[in-house]
Amino acid sequence: MGDWTTIDWEALDRLRRIFIYQKEPPNTPYWTCEKDLDSYDMTFAERIGWKWDAVLSHLKTLKWEPKANNLLDWGCGTAIASRRVLSTFPQHNWNDLTLWDHSILATQYAQKTLRNRFPELNVTIASSAIPQHWENKGGLLLISHVLNELTSSSRLELIQLAHQAQTILWVEPGTYNDSRNLIAVREELSEAFTILAPCTHQANCGLLTEENERHWCHHFAKPPTEAFTESYWTKFGQRMDIDLRHLPYSFLVLERTSDLPASTNLSRIIGAPRQYKGFTKILSCQETGVSEFELQKRDNPKLWKDLRKGKAGSRHKWEISNGRIIGNPSTSQK
Repeated sequence: MGDWTTIDWEALDRLRRIFIYQKEPPNTPYWTCEKDLDSYDMTFAERIGWKWDAVLSHLKTLKWEPKANNLLDWGCGTAIASRRVLSTFPQHNWNDLTLWDHSILATQYAQKTLRNRFPELNVTIASSAIPQHWENKGGLLLISHVLNELTSSSRLELIQLAHQAQTILWVEPGTYNDSRNLIAVREELSEAFTILAPCTHQANCGLLTEENERHWCHHFAKPPTEAFTESYWTKFGQRMDIDLRHLPYSFLVLERTSDLPASTNLSRIIGAPRQYKGFTKILSCQETGVSEFELQKRDNPKLWKDLRKGKAGSRHKWEISNGRIIGNPSTSQK
């Protein structure tokens, strides 16, 4: 792995153009050499890692722990997802990690990086999108930023593979299309799995109703301090025309059987609360559906202030009266 002095900015420019303007799944891998992967891993992949940090932090607040001992990082890229999971649960008894990506260059890079960082872990490269040795074995399936690159046939393969997993951690960009596609995946898999997050319930997604067609399920990760204090991140943001403060993502966590207690009347904030003078509007998801609630500052000054500062968490047990949040929520979690 390189450092910021070796960044290939022209390669990042090229990758950025692909990510923005790509309308169809790519015919060939967009990484051409190891330097491409190095540059990508320190920048774009690291930002994806911040999204994984947010998801894994949320799972830890739910007291979730991995059950499976084997992982499959599907569409691994530089394996930022598996590295984040392994680092978050270092005491877990991991046996093996399988990598698959349409780019053999990427899987070789990922394997080398993982072996350097986790030398005791058995890291292998799958020869096909549905690894034969992983079939019917069950395990932890990691999927990250792939939906907009799938053909109809590869999407079908991935859903088939997902049905073989014990647990699925799936992270996507927080765009309207990616979120809507992930909601479709949720509905396809919901009968076979327990939905752990972001949903607080097992009912059909409330965003699929006609009145909520304009909305999508997304959240915002908090970038680390160095994203705002280190000059190289400033240069990256300026050159790539990226607002480093803005890190939306969508995610889905499914488990075939879960020991976690069922949520009771919990709601989750979708997106970011919209602040106005003296009141806030919140798009809220709960078992009864997705609704927009209003919080008047005078009804709960502390909650209003916490929401304004981004300190209120995302899961709450609201007290609702005529579409307004009143009283103190008894539950507040990240």
